[in-house]
Amino acid sequence: MAMLKKGARILAIDDSSFTKGDKDALVAGVIGREGVVEGVISFHVSVDGTDSTGKIIRSVKKSKFAR
Repeated sequence: MAMLKKGARILAIDDSSFTKGDKDALVAGVIGREGVVEGVISFHVSVDGTDSTGKIIRSVKKSKFAR
């Protein structure tokens, strides 16, 4: 089992359910450290689009957790 550096933050991301006709899907991310949830970020991405990686990066950079 790999060990993390003490104090390392973890970002877990998942998208919401959507139907075939939906244009957007909600994405939520939970940020935590040492077993404590420090915050949540959320944003929408295009279903079957190519914008999710860029939106994840922008959302994290805009959050208070960027540093």
